[in-house]
Formats: sequence, structure tokens, C-alpha cells
Amino acid sequence: MSTTINPVSPTSPASAAMDSLAARMTPVDLATVLQRAELQDRVDTKYVLYPAVLARLVEQLETEAGGPNGPDGAEGAEGALDVLDIDGRRRFAYESRYFDTADLRTFREHVQGRRRRFKVRTRTYLDSGGSHLELKLAGARGTQKLRWAIDDTDVAQLTGAGHPADSHTGHPAVAAVHTELADRGYPPLTGLREALITTYSRTTLVGRHRPVRLTVDTDLECVGPGRSLHALHDRLLLEVKTPTERDPIHRLLLELGARPVSMSKYGVGVGLTRDLSTRPWAEAISRHLDPMVREHPAAA
Repeated sequence: MSTTINPVSPTSPASAAMDSLAARMTPVDLATVLQRAELQDRVDTKYVLYPAVLARLVEQLETEAGGPNGPDGAEGAEGALDVLDIDGRRRFAYESRYFDTADLRTFREHVQGRRRRFKVRTRTYLDSGGSHLELKLAGARGTQKLRWAIDDTDVAQLTGAGHPADSHTGHPAVAAVHTELADRGYPPLTGLREALITTYSRTTLVGRHRPVRLTVDTDLECVGPGRSLHALHDRLLLEVKTPTERDPIHRLLLELGARPVSMSKYGVGVGLTRDLSTRPWAEAISRHLDPMVREHPAAA
């Protein structure tokens, strides 16, 4: 399976609400985001919210921080958030292409709740260009993400129909993925090939005074072999990335009525487009996502 899809309409209610919220926030550049909270080793906590809940969180944090500069430049009780801005844009289109074995090993390990599991994907920034091959490792201590810059043309090479990604062992990034997995004691991968394509819109928020990063995704589209899935039209997927599990921002979200959810774009996308188990994400699907699954022969 290999196809090119475009992000769904950027004028959905959730994206429009995020644009309005981001326009009121203090902008920072990418270098500042990375300097404050790169967080390659981190704890990820996900929420599915209506935009109004996130707006209340941002406003509360700003109030506690005493405005854009804080009281006399001091940190507020929890620390306010700023928004990533690149050339005047504050919401960006992403494409991720996930790889799995023919028997969907990484998907099955996720459904089974294996503590030590991983994902392999490419990520492309559709607005500005630029791609990476990423290895995302989950374990008892949180999430670790490793990434290697690749050319945009490499994405097409690695996802070409009939050519498993791990057949390109001469590619430095692919070789690095295999080396990292072998060094961590994972069984060798064979037949690793494209299993799902996702696109979505993302807005990134970062702590002004402490290392916390929030990504806000809307307009999710997943394409599998023969079907596509659309979700996050009026709600957003908030992922809070922090150095440890105990972070005060979770208390504030709880006070606003938000509860963490188990949610995986890859897991939900593969499960719903292939009629496979989505048990780990059942609550998020039934209570929050309102997904639409359509026949999509062009992706077969």
C-alpha cells in the first residue's frame, strides 16, 4: 500500500477553534521550543477534549503566571504556555507513514499491552517540507523517541509497493533502526512495510518557565488498505509531554473535567480500517472520537 493523501479540511470546528486560541498566545520559534522542552525521553499523557476545555486551561495558566512576563518576571504557580510560530503559521499539517510486519507484529503487541514495544514511522512536515525516520520506544519508564533526518524522496523509496522498508538496509536511517532494536534485545524484524498513512493538523504549545510541551492534533485522517478513517472534527487530541508522570498540569486538567485516555493513532487506524481489535482504545473511540470509516479502494 502506498498512496498520497491530503489533510482533511483545515476549517473544521476544532481547527478553527485552535487557530483562534493560538492567535491570542505569545509566539516562539522552533529553537525556543526545543531549548525549553525537547523531551526526547518523556512521559506522554493523552486527552481527547473539546477546544473550549483547552482554552480554559491556557487562560488559567496565563492568569496564574501573572500575564505574558509573570509578576516581576517570576514564574507563576504552574507556568504559562506559549505557541510555536514558524513564518506566521501556528498550525501545521503532518503526515506519518507507519511500518509493520506482514502479520502486524507491532500492532498486535500494542493490543496485547506489551510494556516493551515500539513503532517505526516516517514523519513529513507537509507545509515546510522535511522528513524523518522515527523509532518510538515505549517502556516502564516512559517513551523514548529516536529520529534520523531523511530526504523527502526517501519516504517514497521506503514505502514503495512491494519493497519492504527493511530491504533498504543500505540506507543509514534504516540500518540505525535495526541497530537500535538489536541493541535493546528485540527480535530481528523481517518484511517491515507500510501499514498505515495518517495526516492531521498540529499546534504545539510549550511551557514558558518549565519543560512541558503540549501537542494539539485535529482533523485526523488514516488510510489503510481499502478504507479510510476520519476523526477529530469537533474535538482535539491533546498530548502532554512531561519529564515525569507527576506534573501539576494533569491536576489542572482533572479539575476541568478531563481524564487521560488510551489513544494511539496507529492502533485505532489499523484496527478500524481492517476490522481488527481496538480493545485498548475502546473508551476513546466510543466516548470521544466519533470516527467515520469509509471505503477507500484507491488506497489498496
